[in-house]
Amino acid sequence: MAATSEELENVCEIADPLAGKRLTKRICKFLGKVSQEDHKTLKKGIMAVAKGIRKGQKGMMIIAGDISPIELVCHFPIICEEQGLPYICLLYTSDAADDLL
Repeated sequence: MAATSEELENVCEIADPLAGKRLTKRICKFLGKVSQEDHKTLKKGIMAVAKGIRKGQKGMMIIAGDISPIELVCHFPIICEEQGLPYICLLYTSDAADDLL
């Protein structure tokens, strides 16, 4: 099911590829499991993620599509493509944050 125009109002321009509702739900469920079972492998925050990429750690980057200011994360998709890391954007910051707390 595609996102409605109201949901896309707060999403930044670079949020591509944007996860649909079904994939977002699956990603959030996965993040909830990982954060409870093996929290050391999960990197949260801009500085920790950037440090992990610089060190050559592999994984998948999940970016919130409604982050503001966008300048905080606009370089991550480029870095991910250069490093060969998969990445995806979620509609809302709260989608991922609720499962990580």
